[in-house]
Amino acid sequence: MGILQYTPRLAAFVDSKQELAAGCPEESAIRAASIVAVERLKERVNGRLAQQEAAAAHQAGAGRGAAPAAGGEGGGEQLLSIHLDWWLWNEGERMREQHPPHHRTRTIYY
Repeated sequence: MGILQYTPRLAAFVDSKQELAAGCPEESAIRAASIVAVERLKERVNGRLAQQEAAAAHQAGAGRGAAPAAGGEGGGEQLLSIHLDWWLWNEGERMREQHPPHHRTRTIYY
């Protein structure tokens, strides 16, 4: 999906379907980058949801003296990291044939 970019060396390693040892620096970097990417995507999605909620509240309250909650704390919908991570994994699996190979690591932590 273009969310992560590997160094040319790591990309060649992954593309050749060689196994990365669990906990090696490259595997740890992929895990860390995945976590950071999910968190950044979640922040952007939640920011857009808050903007839409504020706009809808403003639209609904126009002319009636109502105002949206300060700071976007209106109890609106929030995307959770686990939901986004699960969605990305499912999309990756669904589109597996359209993407380059993923890294291979024998571990129980995926």
